Amino acid sequence: MTADSRPNAVSVQPDLLLGAAQELGLSSADIRQVHTDTESAPPSAIFGALVEAAELAQALADSVTIASTDLGTSAGRTEHIGGLLAAGSRAYADLDRNTAGMIDGGLAA
Repeated sequence: MTADSRPNAVSVQPDLLLGAAQELGLSSADIRQVHTDTESAPPSAIFGALVEAAELAQALADSVTIASTDLGTSAGRTEHIGGLLAAGSRAYADLDRNTAGMIDGGLAA
């Protein structure tokens, strides 16, 4: 959207909205991949023979679960926002076509 010369008006550029929606779609796919990569915690053997190994492994598993859940939520929200931008782009483009058709129809009459 860009500022218009009229107060309280904006000029919407559907192609820019669609481009932003596509970028969000790519970002969502990247976030979802990280989410998939972090769904399982590393094995507890990474802590070796430490007395606290089981405790550390559980803390790590809990942290990974929280991070993975948050990544899944972020991916879903990013995808949702991208869908809203794409829908807005289509709506503005349709409105532009309809308005142009009405103007052309009015000028032809």
